[in-house]
Amino acid sequence: LRWLLGFHRGKSEKKVDRDVENVPLVLLSGPPGSGKTTLAHIAAKQAGYKPYEVNASDDRSAGVLVDRVLHAANAQAVFGERKRPCVILDEIDGIAQPAARKLLTLLRKPAT
Repeated sequence: LRWLLGFHRGKSEKKVDRDVENVPLVLLSGPPGSGKTTLAHIAAKQAGYKPYEVNASDDRSAGVLVDRVLHAANAQAVFGERKRPCVILDEIDGIAQPAARKLLTLLRKPAT
């Protein structure tokens, strides 16, 4: 949580990868039912983000997944809420390789 808070404030000490250094990425792994998604929601809220969950296994096509991620990442706050979005990709292990490649390309794209 400290790392995520630091990243949000521009003070993160650790950079994950040169290509994605402007995007905070966290990978949670564990057995089914261990609370990974719940932890992601709680961490996002505690760090001041608005969590948006995208289930990667709902539709495995690359285009649909990327569209859902972009929609969540660009979600406009309702009723004046100004929290930055945090996209939680649940069941990411179920996506096909083309969708994973397209998602990585999206993450590596420079911010405009």
